[in-house]
Amino acid sequence: MIVYHGVSEVAKPGGDKHQLCYSAGVMVLSKEHPRVIRYRSLEPVLTPVLPQERSGTIANVVFSHRHGPPR
Repeated sequence: MIVYHGVSEVAKPGGDKHQLCYSAGVMVLSKEHPRVIRYRSLEPVLTPVLPQERSGTIANVVFSHRHGPPR
């Protein structure tokens, strides 16, 4: 399974301008043939929803990272 980053345009509240929104999706590849996609999320699995994600240091961005000790 891999987590990937995607970008979409969203309407800015109170105006007709658009801004970018950075989200994350997941993809499962075949173990035998890693170029074959077995599953891909239709919708993002991680999106900016909290106020600090929507208008923080970098607006409309979520960052995924691994928790725990390195392997």
